[in-house]
Amino acid sequence: MIIRDLELHEATSVHEFLRANGWAHRIGSQDDFSKLITASQRKAVAINPAGHIVGFARGITDGISNGYLSMSLFTIF
Repeated sequence: MIIRDLELHEATSVHEFLRANGWAHRIGSQDDFSKLITASQRKAVAINPAGHIVGFARGITDGISNGYLSMSLFTIF
């Protein structure tokens, strides 16, 4: 598995991943989700060997010592 920064073109795929795994109530529409990730300072995805998204996390940080993990979901397929 590879964990890396989210690329903005992946927002739709991450939105679908989160909706499919019970997070629809937290992420809203695709437009809402795009605003949510744009406003987050850190965004990461986990990609399995087949190239599928199996995890997502976003956080807010001061960039020095403190941070807050606002949302994270990882699945195993």
